[in-house]
Amino acid sequence: MAEDSKVMLIGVEGLSHRLLEALGERLPTLGSLLEESCCGCLRSTIPYTTAPAWTSMVTGVHPGRHGIYDFLHLDREHNLRVVRGSDCRARPLWRHLREEGLRSIIINVPPFYPAEDVDSAMIGSSPRHWLSVYPPSLEDEVRRRGYIIDVDNIAEKMRMNRLSVLEELLKAEKKRIEVAEYLLSHLPWSFSMIVFNFPDRLLHHLSISTVEALRDSRGHSTLLDRLLKRGRRTLRLIGDMFRLLDEFLSRCLKRIGGGLLIIASDHGMTRRPKVFLVNSWLREEGYIDHEKTRALCYSTVMPLGLIRLNLEGRERNGVVPRWGYEKLLDEIKSGLESLRDNESGERIIRRIWRGDELYGPKAMNDPPDLVFEVGEDYTVDPWRLEEEKVADASRPNDHERCGAFLIHGYERHVRVIEEIHDVVIEFLGLEP
Repeated sequence: MAEDSKVMLIGVEGLSHRLLEALGERLPTLGSLLEESCCGCLRSTIPYTTAPAWTSMVTGVHPGRHGIYDFLHLDREHNLRVVRGSDCRARPLWRHLREEGLRSIIINVPPFYPAEDVDSAMIGSSPRHWLSVYPPSLEDEVRRRGYIIDVDNIAEKMRMNRLSVLEELLKAEKKRIEVAEYLLSHLPWSFSMIVFNFPDRLLHHLSISTVEALRDSRGHSTLLDRLLKRGRRTLRLIGDMFRLLDEFLSRCLKRIGGGLLIIASDHGMTRRPKVFLVNSWLREEGYIDHEKTRALCYSTVMPLGLIRLNLEGRERNGVVPRWGYEKLLDEIKSGLESLRDNESGERIIRRIWRGDELYGPKAMNDPPDLVFEVGEDYTVDPWRLEEEKVADASRPNDHERCGAFLIHGYERHVRVIEEIHDVVIEFLGLEP
């Protein structure tokens, strides 16, 4: 590795390959990168959601080995909490690089909070809303520059005042870039990683066609430009966010010189207008009650559900006997497979995995016993308890497994999310 070799990994949450290509038609830096780089669909983890996907990207292993399956963790005491960086049982890139004497700048990589001892700097990630900076001596500077981790209560704010929340998102990413460029300019580094939240926030709460309106924008007489002239501030703010990212990428290319630039996402986004209320179904079937709950779905809202049994000898107050474990798993699996939408007659469940088959018998951190994926039109909400098992989704879009990647400065085609880790290691001339 040359002494001045640098690698920048720019994470863009929720970016699909289709949207990446659409943005390349409008934005100059992305357009040039798409012509000169290797890019494509980046297949995410199971589940294909933020916390396990980014963790797999920076560790190079699947969730069973790093132990993070969702933003939420249900422990054996049946306590539910948000995961943190210390839950990761594998070595992230920055720890590997530090052992080799290389320095890193890490900003907003979920779920790594609080900031840990890296060389040179780290800022902890969302969904935590308390600033965490390492080394502590940098915290005053980061605060002075107005760093914003994320926008709070975005779903509620979108319903009340869409323009206001778009302005908040734009401000948050401006501040993230301002702080990032300060750190990149003032500290030594060989590797840097910065994750941007705004595409995920936009795509969850606005129609995908609204965000993708940029794809029709060529020249000065396009639909987008006409809409902008008519005062469509929503589209202008969306465009401002992507232009902000594009201009930052241009400066990143200058910083790395002959180095490696990677753009990658944790998952894509697609329209999912219906929701499967899994815990409503589990309650209806008698698996959840106040006295003897036998099974519970504990995941965040996404197109997959994670189910844990309340097993004797494993959970503190377990009620499912060991001899009944297999029978109960088969019973729940069979019940899920038979579910159909009353309106359409379609099957709701697309696929079901046993946790030990998906993640291995030695999986870390109490993996789910069952993982299921719903069909294309559905997502899963464990937290809504209603009489019906299928309802209208509270947000129009949710995750799809195919994200996006772009690699500039290195001739290798990458097909799965775990390999991004290996590309960085190989480019820097290190042993895995």
